[in-house]
Amino acid sequence: MRILITPAEACHVWDRVKAELGGDFDPILTHGQVDDPERLSDLLGGADAAILGLERVADSVLGPSPRVRIISRFGVGYDAIDLEALKKRGIRLTNTPGCMTHAVARQTIAFLLAITFNLIEHNRRLKRGEWVRTPNGSCSETTLGIVGMGAVGREVAHLARVLGFNVAAFSRSHALCEGVLASESLKELIQWSDVVSLHVALTPETHEMISGEVIDWLSGKSLINTARGGLVAERQILEALTEGHLRYYATDVFAVEPVAGISRELVLHERVICTPHVGAMDRATARLMLRQAVSNAVNCLAGCDDGVNAYVL
Repeated sequence: MRILITPAEACHVWDRVKAELGGDFDPILTHGQVDDPERLSDLLGGADAAILGLERVADSVLGPSPRVRIISRFGVGYDAIDLEALKKRGIRLTNTPGCMTHAVARQTIAFLLAITFNLIEHNRRLKRGEWVRTPNGSCSETTLGIVGMGAVGREVAHLARVLGFNVAAFSRSHALCEGVLASESLKELIQWSDVVSLHVALTPETHEMISGEVIDWLSGKSLINTARGGLVAERQILEALTEGHLRYYATDVFAVEPVAGISRELVLHERVICTPHVGAMDRATARLMLRQAVSNAVNCLAGCDDGVNAYVL
């Protein structure tokens, strides 16, 4: 099987995963995201299967009769992929839910601790030569509000409670866990919370869900986003930070990646804590996701649907 693999972290662990899986593979390793549409089109035209990261797969990228029969997402989200274009050509799409739950939850907790204990402000002042011992927040006096109680949201709730935080959640599925206070609305959740954390998929309904009056509700609070950059109206977030309305914005994701335009302006703000979409980029998680992504591709092409972790199409 000729298989295209683009995510850098997947390429780094390919030899080890290949040895574990066995099989006859002819890999095309790009060691990084392929942003050029023409190059991506050429690569897809020479592969039976493709394991992709955050590449944008438009109708024009696939061409009239591509060789590729399955795209296996190295991750969960697929908002950058034209689903209608895949359907039209009979190309299957899979992803790897569950593989990155713990890693993304830990990244969220790292942001939560940085905000609660004023790590950014303490670091900034010391580097300026200022010895200012501002009291930290307290876990027992801080309420984390979780928007979305899927696998990651539930794991964040569990870890936060272990650390002593109060936890509330708003979930349309009402899938809450023990010890989490259930909110009836997003507005109510924000009113209860000191820090709000986003854990929902990016859909037409959730696109820029944090905008307008919702940002007004966040006055004096902090926001964490380890889900998708498109969930927030970045320009409005930047304005709220500049005006002192929003305390902190901690994010691993941006509307434009790599960052450019307003996303780049957001990165440069002193009260933005940010990382370059690395929440799931530890080696153990990368190996787990790659094993699952390759297994999805192999089983799909072999017609063994029971061996596929999750079909999108």
